[in-house]
Amino acid sequence: MRTTVDLDDDILLAARKHAARGRKLLGAVLSALAREALQRPALAPARRGARRAGGRFAVLPRRDEIITLEHVRALQDQEGA
Repeated sequence: MRTTVDLDDDILLAARKHAARGRKLLGAVLSALAREALQRPALAPARRGARRAGGRFAVLPRRDEIITLEHVRALQDQEGA
């Protein structure tokens, strides 16, 4: 389907580079990226004053164990940190 959309310059440039790297058409790249984004669950709107989860660090999936200071120290010893 052919349509007209307004994109920010940085998004258009990134999509063009992505298309060129994969030797794909720009429309195909934008469709794939939109499809991928739309399949993810929608994020709940942030509440006023609520802290964003993760900050500048990646948020990892939940685990069935609690990471303690002893876990961290053992890993540091293993890695020689």
